[in-house]
Amino acid sequence: METLSKIVAGATKVTLLGGGEVRESDLRAVLDLAPTLVCVDGGGNLAGDLGLKPAAIAGDFDSFDTPKAGFADVPRILMEDQNYGDFDKTLAALPTVLTLAVGFLGARLDHQMAAITALSRAPGPVVLVGARDVACIVPYRIEMVLTPGTRVSVWPLVPSRGRSTGLAWPIDGLTLDPQGRIGTSNVAEGGPVMIEVADGELLLILPRQCLETLIDALVQ
Repeated sequence: METLSKIVAGATKVTLLGGGEVRESDLRAVLDLAPTLVCVDGGGNLAGDLGLKPAAIAGDFDSFDTPKAGFADVPRILMEDQNYGDFDKTLAALPTVLTLAVGFLGARLDHQMAAITALSRAPGPVVLVGARDVACIVPYRIEMVLTPGTRVSVWPLVPSRGRSTGLAWPIDGLTLDPQGRIGTSNVAEGGPVMIEVADGELLLILPRQCLETLIDALVQ
């Protein structure tokens, strides 16, 4: 029996396509960076509409329209555990490669919140790609070069502490908490930016145009 890990073996980056709001230009730009495509349930419908053939489709298949998509020869990985969402289960089944996830931001707010929660359980680095934003869990330390005035938001998933350089408002000495002080709408001063997590977990949110810069920082 084929597993998702075996199907994408050898890929250094994987694109996951969900059934949320997706701009075709964003999806094709992401596929240029990570050409191995895996659809998550209803994302298979969109792939069929755009003439894209995925390496596999995963999920519980409650949203996938088999006749419409017409992927008779594409492997299907059935994931029936209803305690977790299809995105969560698919991430858990992937190897620890960089994953670019399109179609999980926008549309329904509850789906977005579920996708963000899934990031904290993923075995490897994952970047959510939307029309306006990209987001990922901050690893222990991340460094990148950003132009002056770039929006840099950090959102604490749990009470968190860390330090930063290159931001207009450093996070050093602060306890960030989803029910207290948060770190959204910070700004890059221009040049190197560093964020380090001492304890807790931070979600990093950047403008969509920072996608390749973020990828470079995550694979270093």
